This record gives sequence, C-alpha cells and structure tokens, in this order.
Amino acid sequence: MFRLLFLKSIRNIASIFLAKRLQWPRNTLHNSSMARGKNVVQTEQPPKPNKEIFFPQLGRDGIKDKVALVTGGTDGIGLRCVRELLRTGARGVMIADTNETKGFNRVIEFSKDYGQNRVAFIQINPANYVLLKNAFISTINFYKGLDIVINNIRFREKNWEDQVDENIKGIVLSTQLCLEFMGRNNGGKGGILLNIVSEYEENSDSCPLHSACQDFVVRFDRSVATSHFETTNVKVLTICKASFDTIGCDLTTILTKGTNGCVWMPCTCPSDS
Repeated sequence: MFRLLFLKSIRNIASIFLAKRLQWPRNTLHNSSMARGKNVVQTEQPPKPNKEIFFPQLGRDGIKDKVALVTGGTDGIGLRCVRELLRTGARGVMIADTNETKGFNRVIEFSKDYGQNRVAFIQINPANYVLLKNAFISTINFYKGLDIVINNIRFREKNWEDQVDENIKGIVLSTQLCLEFMGRNNGGKGGILLNIVSEYEENSDSCPLHSACQDFVVRFDRSVATSHFETTNVKVLTICKASFDTIGCDLTTILTKGTNGCVWMPCTCPSDS
C-alpha cells in the first residue's frame, strides 16, 4: 500500500514538472511576442564623434606665401605653372628638371621679373629616387618649408621605356616623397600634390602609350587620395590633357578650389577684358 502511494506521488510530481517544462518555451515565446508589440521607449544613443580631419586650404590669399616644387618646370606647361605660381604670390618656387642650362636661364629670367631668391633650380631625373629626394630636401632647406608639389607629365618622342620611367615611375616616386616629407603622420603639416598630364595627339603613333599613362595617373592619384589623406593631410589633385593656353586658369582654380581626389579637365579661361 505504501509502495502504491509512493509511486502515485512520484507520478504527480513528474507530471507537474513536465507540464511546467513544456509550458516554459510557450510562455517565453508568448512573452517575447507581446513585448515586441509594446511601445518600448528606447533612449537614443549619442552619435560617435567622427575623427577630426583637417582639410588643407590655401585660404583667401590662395597661393600667396606658399612654397612649391615643380618638376619639369623649364619649358612648356611646367614653365607656365612656375610663372603662374610666382604671379599669384608664391614665396618660393623650386624648378626641378633635367636640363641644367635651361634651368639656370629660367632662374635669371624669373629673378628679374619677380625678385631674387623667389625661384631656384635643381637638376633631377624623375625616375631617379636619390636625385628626386634631394630636390625635396633642397627645397625644404632653402625655403624652410614645402606646401605644393606639381609634377608635369610631358609626352615627348622617346622610346616607350623612357616614357614609362619618366611618366609613371617618376609619378610614383614623387608621390611617395610627398607623403614622406609633407605627411602629417611624419611630422609635416600636409599640403597639395598636383599631377598634370599634358595633352597629346589622339591619332599619333604614341597615342596608346600616352593614353595608358594618363589612365594610370588618374587611377593612381584617386587611390592615393582615398587611402592616405586622413593620415597624411596631403591633398592629391589631377589635371588631364592640360594645354599651354589654359593651364594658368586651371592651375589657380584647382589649387584653390579642388577637393581631394578630383580630376580636372581643360577649361576655357575668360578674357581679362
């Protein structure tokens, strides 16, 4: 008799326990579905502060009192860039090019027009890292700073190896040196890197190579602008198919108004009249 009562009590306890276990998921699902139907007031989380980025601006005075390094600045579009920088008030311009005689003549010419020590020359090979680095160091030592670097990509009648060295390897090396000497992460204050691709004849025999160089420069500049600006504060700009007649207008506009990574196409400047 005692055994029967004991078994009944065990069965009752087991049935109650099982019933509660079976009801627990249903209650949980029911409670959660009800909770979703209620108007729950959630406190709005404050937005995470964005990392502060200082965007380099030339200010109201534009190019005035800035120091620039211009590669390929002894003739053509590069020479026009040097003149425009001096005309708009640059404190100093270092011309870096391959022809020493032309370089010294340009210094004498510009010194008469714009004053002594506002322009200097150093001989380089755009594809030679040591000579190109020396141009950066000499500019910083002579003018006590560096704000703008302009690389002039010229298409000349050379073999394709020289074209690639001067117009692709030279751009890559100069960009690396810009980030090294002007980058905020390396102790610099940032600045502007402008790569200028000169115009070329569409139907010439060397057109495919020139077009490929231009496409490389555009893609390379945009990639550098996207991946390095936040840490270096170096703004990367590009002018494509630049012409001698309009480069003065294009140069001033893009340096003062261009946003990081932008690509500028030729414009028609309004007449001074």
